[in-house]
Amino acid sequence: IVIIAVLTIVFLLLGGALIIYIYDAYRRVSQRYLLLLSLGFFVLIIGGALPGMHRAIGLSVDFDTTLTASLLMQMVGISLVFYSVVR
Repeated sequence: IVIIAVLTIVFLLLGGALIIYIYDAYRRVSQRYLLLLSLGFFVLIIGGALPGMHRAIGLSVDFDTTLTASLLMQMVGISLVFYSVVR
């Protein structure tokens, strides 16, 4: 459980750093696709961290519900990233 908690925190920190750099680029050039890209990565990273957070802090919902929410968030995040890159 400790390893899962540490890895989840590291995953969130690295993802947060990536999002901050993308958002900083958005503020410089004001291109809407960068804002969508940062939003997509945010949803993707939070969705990816949900199972680890469930194991580490013991959320009150069952693991299957957490896994389903995680996969749905990851699908939305990937869709936003794909849309921002293709557009």
